[in-house]
Amino acid sequence: MDGTVKKASVATTESTKVFGLGSAITEQDSQINGTRLPTCLQVLRCFMWHTEDGKLERRSRWESAKLVLQKVTPFYGKANIPIISERKAIEKIIKLADDNSKLRSIPINRRTTPASITKVNQMEMKFMETFPLWPNDASSHIKNPEDLAFLESMKTDRCATFGCQDKLLADKMQRKVNREEKESERRASMELEFNINTTTTVYNIRDSDEEVTLGPSTSTPTTSTSHHRLVRPGTSVFIPHDILKRPSLVSLATRMKMTPTQQAAFTEALIEETGGDVAKVSTSYAIADKSRRKIGQHIATTCKDKWIPPKLATLHWDSKLLPCLTNQNTFEERLAVLLGSQTDMKLLGVPSYKPGTDRKSGDIIAQLANNLLESWNCQENVVNLTFDTTASNTGHISAACVTIQQRLNKALLWSGCRHHIGEVILTHIFTDLKVEASKSPDIFLFSRFHKKFEMFPHTFNEPLSRFDPSQLNEAATSLTSDWQNNVLRLCHTEQSLRRDDYLEFVDLCTVFLDGEVAEHQITFKRPGALHKARWMAKLLYSIKLCLFEKQIADLPAGTITTEKQVPKIREFVTFVTLVYSSWWMTCTSVTDAPWNDLQLISKLKQYEAVNAGISRSALKAFKRHLWYITEEMVPLALFSSVVHDHRRALADRLLEVQPDFPVTNPQGRFGTGFGKPRFPDDLTEKTTLADFVGPDSWYLFHHLKLDWAFLVTDVQEWTNSAAYQTSWTNVEALNVVNDSAERGVKLRSDFLSAARSEDHYQNVLQVVEHNRKEKPNLRKRAAQD
Repeated sequence: MDGTVKKASVATTESTKVFGLGSAITEQDSQINGTRLPTCLQVLRCFMWHTEDGKLERRSRWESAKLVLQKVTPFYGKANIPIISERKAIEKIIKLADDNSKLRSIPINRRTTPASITKVNQMEMKFMETFPLWPNDASSHIKNPEDLAFLESMKTDRCATFGCQDKLLADKMQRKVNREEKESERRASMELEFNINTTTTVYNIRDSDEEVTLGPSTSTPTTSTSHHRLVRPGTSVFIPHDILKRPSLVSLATRMKMTPTQQAAFTEALIEETGGDVAKVSTSYAIADKSRRKIGQHIATTCKDKWIPPKLATLHWDSKLLPCLTNQNTFEERLAVLLGSQTDMKLLGVPSYKPGTDRKSGDIIAQLANNLLESWNCQENVVNLTFDTTASNTGHISAACVTIQQRLNKALLWSGCRHHIGEVILTHIFTDLKVEASKSPDIFLFSRFHKKFEMFPHTFNEPLSRFDPSQLNEAATSLTSDWQNNVLRLCHTEQSLRRDDYLEFVDLCTVFLDGEVAEHQITFKRPGALHKARWMAKLLYSIKLCLFEKQIADLPAGTITTEKQVPKIREFVTFVTLVYSSWWMTCTSVTDAPWNDLQLISKLKQYEAVNAGISRSALKAFKRHLWYITEEMVPLALFSSVVHDHRRALADRLLEVQPDFPVTNPQGRFGTGFGKPRFPDDLTEKTTLADFVGPDSWYLFHHLKLDWAFLVTDVQEWTNSAAYQTSWTNVEALNVVNDSAERGVKLRSDFLSAARSEDHYQNVLQVVEHNRKEKPNLRKRAAQD
């Protein structure tokens, strides 16, 4: 022995360093901290720790990546930055780990070569960057300038940090505290109520000399079983003798479709139960009926006198065949005419006319609409026509749109209902697919599914037939992947804005396109009634048929679908969810309409790689309805929040073609300026919004009183320009969907039986509309002092 003692080796940072990764993975890497969005290095180290730790639990890499994503997501939520779908995010995390694994797999003897050193340096630079989970178009969906600036910093220098006080987050936390305080107060009131004995309830029974006590005796105290509200002591009221003539009660009884007999009987019962003397109050059927007519007329007249039409109003109309007031066995057309803006809509009237006369329907509609405009003194306020795109409305010579302008003696904007345009496209595709050979208005495929719906699951816990891109070619797969992510992002943002059938359609699109939607439980509603003229119900049927494809296949052949119908329904649903849904969810925006239509044309052409037949059918139908990319309407895109780089080119082109005199009437229409606008031809994938600009584009500025001074300034300064803000307000007043007319159709049908004369019927509709505006939700209690 030489007497020397070997020193124990000490672990240092350098000795534990891992090639291509840095220091060794420790338990500290299981968490992600910081005041910025996580970097690639933070995400990778967290994933590697969870992967190693998950070996004991036999956890898959996908599950480990999902745990990492759960730790990254709160940072994006705090920054108010949208995030891509869970599946895409997990795939990105796994790909980052795979790229690093390839680097670390380089043999030791080759790690000092120039190529290896370059790869290591590139990986280290990537580690310092933000791990990107935002969608490509995230900037267009962030409205807060501070959030947008934070995102740009995360993409570049990463200098920005979460502020010491996030106002939005602070407001959110304050709301949470308020909810907790209210919950504590509610629990305290419940405990107080629980300790209060139930008060003896005494009812005085008429025509009897004795009092009957209902409920527990005062000698035996018991506790209340109510857990929702305190026991109220009751109140003393004075019921006037003319209670049936009070306008608020008349409006409510009319809205609830109470007959005069029902209203009188209910009032008598209420007076008796409160101990009042019915003999002192006028509660007969005759008084109720007379009051309903007289007070209803007064309310309708008051509404008409006090209504102030919007300065820039849109005219809506729609007709429906209904029974006559005097004879239920004969029918007549009822035309609902409405006028208003996006914030205020008014029903002008529902006149009737006989169909099949010598006069053309367009001329009749124009005369009735013009009479109502004169009666309400709002002819000068009409600047836009919104209508269903039927031949009686949009013909070149004597259709309603042309004749209305001739009677008003001024040119108006033409806005084809965007919901109706979508339905035309779907009808054309469904017909060309030949899903069902029958020409009946009823689709028997949907009728059979409606009858057999109880045989299928009402939740999607069982296996469902979702969208499968594996059967597509490489070019189609790339397209559909981008469309799929865009639709899912829109679905998540649109859920809070939709209700009823619209919300169900958004949810079904999410289920069909996203295989990782298990945490978002959705109950499949029973299919509702089918209407031959409306497509929303048919879309719900189609998607459910597609999702239940496996369950339907287990039934005897022909029970629901035939062998040939299954692939056709899937082709139809694939188009609806990937292409149509994104257009439909954004179609109500007037400023985005030109851009959305141009994007839809591009998608329809690209869809040829997925299904050439559907692409041709959709393009053929849509090219007949290019209402929003005409010369007159394309300037609307100047005020869009989704059109960015194209707005400058659009403004420059407008300045190039600016005429010397104001354009008071469009010159490029069919006829003398009152005709139908001309649609553009030769649309290609390279066509831009600026290509549609022409001299008639300045008609929009004249007609809507837009101040074009902002066109000469930089686009970034538009939002701060008074001219731009005023013009944007005028443009936003326009309506591009005819849903208000559809609601007018429903209103006139529901209350047709509530009147016996024409004047009374028109008054009833005004009373109901007025009461609905005053009390939109009858289930909501009035605010208490």
